[in-house]
Amino acid sequence: MTELFALLRKELIYIWYYFEVQFRQIFLYWVLGMLIGSFISVFAKDRIHAVFAGMKDKK
Repeated sequence: MTELFALLRKELIYIWYYFEVQFRQIFLYWVLGMLIGSFISVFAKDRIHAVFAGMKDKK
């Protein structure tokens, strides 16, 4: 039974390490995407709607 717990512990450590590496690689881009998306949704919303409304009548 102790061997089973040791094996599970090793697997959980591996999964945590893999998650941490992935998180460190994408964290900066995730924050940057949130900032850019927030900026666009607040300040450029009307311009984007106007562009798409103008494209609606064109083929």
